[in-house]
Amino acid sequence: GRLDLTSDTAARRQLNNTLSPLQIIAYIPPLPFKKSCLPPSIDTQMLYTESLPQLALPKIMEKWHPLHTAEYVFIRSNLQNLILSHLGDRGEMAHSIEGRTPFLDHKLTEYVNSLPPSMKIRRDPQTGEWIEKWVLREAAKPFITEELYKRKKHPYSAPLQFPVDGPLHMLLKKLVTESNVDDLGFMEAEGVEEMA
Repeated sequence: GRLDLTSDTAARRQLNNTLSPLQIIAYIPPLPFKKSCLPPSIDTQMLYTESLPQLALPKIMEKWHPLHTAEYVFIRSNLQNLILSHLGDRGEMAHSIEGRTPFLDHKLTEYVNSLPPSMKIRRDPQTGEWIEKWVLREAAKPFITEELYKRKKHPYSAPLQFPVDGPLHMLLKKLVTESNVDDLGFMEAEGVEEMA
């Protein structure tokens, strides 16, 4: 479904009114747990917000610009748990590759984190679209083609779905049966089937 960008939740207020908790929760599809295995009510956005280091929350609420808050939340969630772990390090190790992430050098990261938002993102006056990594684009402009300079930010993305009746699909079909899911005791077989 679509994100409700107008919702005013406690989690959003704690995170400098950014959409970060909403986007993170929307990115992860809900798992089909049996209702009897879940607490009576759970605010997943607040659960995520409360998992952040408590020392950061006062800075987020009182000191940081919303862009810095969104960057921090991204680093603490998608960057470390998905991009660097699953798409980076594990994928590299699986193929005996030792990758380097030069933009994650701690001194460079600290410097970039200290830059004002106007150096990181700007609105294109002609199109009205946001230009991300503005200062990096400007620094690289003399050395790259116009096509690269104007290209939109595009992360690496592995295939999210595998061909029906392909090797991985067949393996999952064999392992994820109604009987096996029922034996787990905490998942709804019908919901798991819909995920395949």
